[in-house]
Amino acid sequence: MGRHKDSDTLDFLKWIGKKGNDLGYHTEIECPIGYNDYFIDIVWKYHETDIPLITFEVETTNRNGIFKNTMKIFGTKQSRVQKPFRHFMVVLKNSLTESQKSSLHIFLDHFNISLYENIFNDSKKRKELESELDNLISNQPREDRTFLNLLKSNMMINISAIEYAFSKFGYNLPFLLKDDFIPLGEKHVYEKAFKMMEYLTDRISTSRSIKDVKRKDFEIFIELTKLAERIDAKESYLLSNGICPKCGSKLTQRQIYHAGTEFDPEPYAVTYIDGCESCDYELNRETINM
Repeated sequence: MGRHKDSDTLDFLKWIGKKGNDLGYHTEIECPIGYNDYFIDIVWKYHETDIPLITFEVETTNRNGIFKNTMKIFGTKQSRVQKPFRHFMVVLKNSLTESQKSSLHIFLDHFNISLYENIFNDSKKRKELESELDNLISNQPREDRTFLNLLKSNMMINISAIEYAFSKFGYNLPFLLKDDFIPLGEKHVYEKAFKMMEYLTDRISTSRSIKDVKRKDFEIFIELTKLAERIDAKESYLLSNGICPKCGSKLTQRQIYHAGTEFDPEPYAVTYIDGCESCDYELNRETINM
């Protein structure tokens, strides 16, 4: 399991994995998140292809830089790193110093994070952790849990789809949506989507049962679903006609030659680009050494 060598820590991680499987989750060790920038010790997902829902970062003992990934995950913008529904920080064989707790308090106070210390030497704390894990799903009927889990999973899929659109088209209204009808004085839903995603992400984290889900949650979920579907369909149509979905210009193929030194001016590589002739929208880029 990656960086962990201590046998007790490895056993604890195996226990976390088994616990997740017993509760019906898909579990994965050393799971990359964001743009593979960070790795989490172990995660629970609804399904193998979903983003992590419940995450665990485990340290054997207190050390410098402890829980640096936790701070990176929750200190990074939502558009780059998806925040899990629940995050567990565990120090297996001792406790944090007051200074370390002070550094972490902003994350503990503002995010859905649980901290467990010295759990290897304290059976009571181990039982508290197990109880909290059980209560993540066991406090509501199975049919309600199934519906809530499915709803949250689809909400996260839509959020990821809109975030991907932002990464390609930016936050201003792209060409592919400019012929949509917009009531006078209103903004296009694309221009409101970032705040809608922030709201829905918070609701995913805080809704513990189907009774917590509000009408507004469904309304925003439906709006984002329609937006994601429209972006996908319109982008496909424009691409098939050689039109840039970001700015409306023509799509072209071009090459960029990378020159050598003054002593050897021959190009050493060429980059082939399929993309827009006017903006930074690209379908494919490949560099080949010559």
